Amino acid sequence: MRAGTVAMLLLGTAQGPSFVLGEEPVSCHLAGDFWSSYGFRLVIPRGHQAIPSAVLGDHGVIISLGAESSKAVGTMEFYGAFNALFYRTPEDAADAHVAWLREHAAQQAATVLSTKQTAVRGIRGVRVVTTYRKAESRLEMVSDEIEMLRSREGGDRLGDVPDYHYTFGLTAPASQYPAGKRLFERVLATVRFAEPDQ
Repeated sequence: MRAGTVAMLLLGTAQGPSFVLGEEPVSCHLAGDFWSSYGFRLVIPRGHQAIPSAVLGDHGVIISLGAESSKAVGTMEFYGAFNALFYRTPEDAADAHVAWLREHAAQQAATVLSTKQTAVRGIRGVRVVTTYRKAESRLEMVSDEIEMLRSREGGDRLGDVPDYHYTFGLTAPASQYPAGKRLFERVLATVRFAEPDQ
């Protein structure tokens, strides 16, 4: 999950997934097409629960890999925002993600399995796959993140750095990663970019 994410805990409920902010659970459910005012859309896969990835705004969505939301089930997150950390390149964003994983992993250890150049619908990015163990449970996890930067049509408002930062990622227990990766690729194929409203 991207650095700076508000801590959210997926809970299985009869009404659908919820997230917990502090001690207050908020029930919500997203299905079908998801549109972000930060300039992307995707299709939430049928049978998978989804919640907003930010309490305010429509930055993105977190999708459970399982039919029921649970802390033991992996998630996919598709997130867009202003480039508030002023990353100059996707590589800078990927390095920050790996540093965040190392800081929060058991014994502050995370191993990068692969880093490669990629693109999603023409938006250049870096895809980094990292393994680590959760600090609290020691469960072996895999993080598969695509970090992308994009400029607004007509030039950057942020000066000499791109205006928008996108993180599309999969975080799953190692045993769920192969099936999770197939679902992640399926959702990635539905992504479309448009000019951001923000």
